[in-house]
Amino acid sequence: MTVGHGATPRYASLEYSWYFLYSRHYADAGWATHEPPFTICAKSQGYVIHHLTQSDLHQNPDCLTGYACTVSMGHDGYWSWEQQDALDDFIDRGGRFACFRGYFIRQVRFDKAMHTQYCY
Repeated sequence: MTVGHGATPRYASLEYSWYFLYSRHYADAGWATHEPPFTICAKSQGYVIHHLTQSDLHQNPDCLTGYACTVSMGHDGYWSWEQQDALDDFIDRGGRFACFRGYFIRQVRFDKAMHTQYCY
């Protein structure tokens, strides 16, 4: 999006929260704040984007098979051992990994139903 000189910038994630009467912080840690700008930019450059979640990588370590590269961005610093092992195996098989996040906390566990995440 191009914003002319003197124009008021738009913040889609904040406008969404205001419209639905959510706290402006509802998206501070997730998709609406971090991933859309990257996805829009990458797609505009011709990249094909597929999205996987932490649950996908944790429960299905082979979910990266067939991909040449994976990208981690935004508020994505909480990983389980299973997720890290899956990523390490992907890299060992020749996969590439680009990391655009600000931190990394490795010791995370999920309950059996994948509803609760515990940080250690």
